[in-house]
Amino acid sequence: MRHFLVGALTLGILQASCAGSANAAIIANMSPDWQLIGGALGGTNGTWGLPADLNSIGCGAENETTCEPTGVWAFDTPFAGGPGYRFMTDPDQSVGDYLVYGNFGVGGNGEVRFYSDPNLNVNLAGLVNDGLLCAEGADGCIGTFSLAFAGGGLVTISAASDGENAFDPFGFHADTSDQIRFEGATIGTNVPEPGSLALIGAMLMSLLGLGVLRRRHQA
Repeated sequence: MRHFLVGALTLGILQASCAGSANAAIIANMSPDWQLIGGALGGTNGTWGLPADLNSIGCGAENETTCEPTGVWAFDTPFAGGPGYRFMTDPDQSVGDYLVYGNFGVGGNGEVRFYSDPNLNVNLAGLVNDGLLCAEGADGCIGTFSLAFAGGGLVTISAASDGENAFDPFGFHADTSDQIRFEGATIGTNVPEPGSLALIGAMLMSLLGLGVLRRRHQA
């Protein structure tokens, strides 16, 4: 019986580990200043926007020159490729925004960061320059690219940088500073840590093994 219990515990840990590494492609917004303006929890397409008026957090109004909060989105699975970045240029050809991505998240999972102009205090060391995403004009710009997950599948990212005019790139009737859309990832409220998933799976399998032992003992 003791050997059977050990086997059940081992099976639980192995199955939980596999479940934790599966490509669930869950995305969670880690930056409360960026608001979900399109999509719903559990959906596979989500759009977040940074409000045009940021006076409530001390950052001024649209086209302000003091600060814009960095947007951070975490996944529950790692990306297949190495860390990299893309950039957006202002009308004067200077860099206005950066999109940085890599396995920076909990447990080495994927993470995407939107550094908005003029919040360009970003460390690009060790990141691959994947080139220009879009060039901003008076009406802003939108750039689209995709990232593959290590377990298969991909997420398509469309990032929009605002110009001097009212900005509603995805048609949600909300004037924003910047917006970003993720297609192909399920929107969640949080991203579980791989260790937590393994622990839950092991506990469930252990309980199952104890149930089997009890029935055998009664028989």
